[in-house]
Amino acid sequence: MILYYQTHSPFARKALVFAHEVGIADRLEVIHHETSPTLRNARVYAENPLGKVPVLLRPDASPIFDSDVICAYLD
Repeated sequence: MILYYQTHSPFARKALVFAHEVGIADRLEVIHHETSPTLRNARVYAENPLGKVPVLLRPDASPIFDSDVICAYLD
């Protein structure tokens, strides 16, 4: 799985910390994507219509966005 992540996002950090807590962080490829209200990131927008991180990309499934939903999926 791939996690689109941004260092300054508390929501992205929450998803990554949760992955560490449940012991699956080694199964995630973490890719840093810079996004902001003034900086549109086309790759993030392609997966999340809101253009925000975190986004969890799963093989053969639709992407998941929103940190609470990602944490629930990883649990």
